[in-house]
Amino acid sequence: MDVIKKINKYPFLYWIPSLITIIVISYFSLMPQEIIISKQPGFNFNFMHLFAYLFLSFFMGISLFHSKLKNHYNLAILYCFLFGTLIEILQYFIPGRLFGIDDLIRNTIGIVLGQGARNILRKNKFLKKII
Repeated sequence: MDVIKKINKYPFLYWIPSLITIIVISYFSLMPQEIIISKQPGFNFNFMHLFAYLFLSFFMGISLFHSKLKNHYNLAILYCFLFGTLIEILQYFIPGRLFGIDDLIRNTIGIVLGQGARNILRKNKFLKKII
């Protein structure tokens, strides 16, 4: 519990996982298609969209919660959706990449699942203070 009290003194630390996730998603989403590992056998690109945005939404919700914003669930969904839309628009200008509505749908499903998981975990008394 002492660790949580120490971290709560510096609420900006809760933004680190969100920022790392944004950097990783941006890096892999904005590389030219020839470099992407999706051509590897057994790689499920559809699952990666959902998985990446689930984590982004989860971490973004925590960051916003510790920023003392009352509407942190809705803001996390909105910010993550806008980020995903921006990435899709930027992909239009990257060689070998496309703007895809199907990608936006997978991103949105991941975003909603991330906030759903956070909502379920917040029912635990200990975790409620963190997430």
